[in-house]
Amino acid sequence: MHERGKPLEIADEEARTFVVDMGAKGPHRFYTLDPLDAYDLAGAMNDGGVGKLAKDAGKDLAASTRTYLLYGAAIVGVCWAHPDVALDTEIKRDKNGDLDAVAIGRGVSRELHLAGYSPTDLFVAYKDIYPQIKAAIVDMEEVGRRVDFSDPKSEPATDTQ
Repeated sequence: MHERGKPLEIADEEARTFVVDMGAKGPHRFYTLDPLDAYDLAGAMNDGGVGKLAKDAGKDLAASTRTYLLYGAAIVGVCWAHPDVALDTEIKRDKNGDLDAVAIGRGVSRELHLAGYSPTDLFVAYKDIYPQIKAAIVDMEEVGRRVDFSDPKSEPATDTQ
């Protein structure tokens, strides 16, 4: 983690960022994700067992806490847009360009810990960031209502409401 030489400037900032109150660490700004990165993180969380952990909540508290912390840290790192402080953790991608959520999560967790952030700070940020990730994911039911992909001449329906 290091101070930025000058504040981070983001085009169309209000539409592309949101603020999370991280308690004693104050408000922090985060990016909204593009849909492909949102799918990468949601898929990694699913593959990493977050869905199973939610279903089996309480059965193995240490494992579930570790998993949520790992993927929560990845989400915090990928979305980080603090105007004055940059993370040093590399946002790694695999050979296909997909986010490496485990490597990112480990790096961000370690980096924030060394900077004095608590696991609670990470969980608070994750709780507020996760709905933004869900919002970035395309609702295929909505797409299906508006576009018939089986008909090559189909055009998007217009909303009549």
